[in-house]
Amino acid sequence: MFCPEPASPRKPASPRSSHPFKVKCASYQAVVGNMVYTFSVTHNASGAEWETKWRFSELLIADSRLRHSIPTLPKFPAKGPPGMKLMMGPQRAQRRAAALQSYLTTAMDREEVANHPGFLAILGMRPPDSVTHVRILRWLPLGECLPGTASVELEVVPPVPSKMFGPADEIRTEISALKGTAIPPSNTALGESIRIEGLPCGERLSLEVRAANSAGASEAVSVRLAVPGKRTRIIGPGVRVRAMWAGDGDTYDATVKKVMEDGSVFVNWLRPAPLSSEDLHCVCDVGGDDTMHRLVSRAMVVPLEVGPEE
Repeated sequence: MFCPEPASPRKPASPRSSHPFKVKCASYQAVVGNMVYTFSVTHNASGAEWETKWRFSELLIADSRLRHSIPTLPKFPAKGPPGMKLMMGPQRAQRRAAALQSYLTTAMDREEVANHPGFLAILGMRPPDSVTHVRILRWLPLGECLPGTASVELEVVPPVPSKMFGPADEIRTEISALKGTAIPPSNTALGESIRIEGLPCGERLSLEVRAANSAGASEAVSVRLAVPGKRTRIIGPGVRVRAMWAGDGDTYDATVKKVMEDGSVFVNWLRPAPLSSEDLHCVCDVGGDDTMHRLVSRAMVVPLEVGPEE
């Protein structure tokens, strides 16, 4: 398999096509006795362009593997009878180039094919690079938010496609300490303002921002948020929290054992409950020792229960 050629600089996006990509067999050339087909791929949403190169036999193998998970793939072009390579060299290559282009274009008509990671690999689509810039535009007035919560608007500059990374289709945001709670991860199309609502007042939270496309997501850019307003979620013995485990810096489910005189919080890290349907993020699930690092700074503890003001 041949790797994609570098993506060209982003051009102004042309009118949207019904396909996410436009594919054209730009050329073909004999390399060490085998014909190599060069496909020019355009990402319609961004205008980014790149090239990917394949031998006919490599595409045939990729197609046969994909059919196990995508039975709706269009019929792959026929190999032809033995000896055709010698008898109709240039004509055979020209016909194959047209047939392969038709195969790829027809495949993109089918949504379950066009969004499949295996098919995207054929097109040379790669996950995007990390976002270029994240800036807090404003915090909404607390009077416009639910009691005890705040909302924020962000400016996010997407990455530019390059040799190693594909174009971004959307921006994904997630509060790492609140996974699985009432604040779900959000996906926002490029060019749209990003608003995150329901943030607990008075807390310090880590926001993860990723660029994403159908091939995957980028590494996260973390932004530390100091949520305005007065805390309305009490920290006390028995309260469920998400706290940072010093072993790896990630946040995990815990309950408060005790609040120390200096304000730090002594926690019990939770363990999976086999008979419960609750989805817990546990220290032991990642191989960590949940008897360690139980004393956590208050700033690294986010209560999950609403209670009297602290």
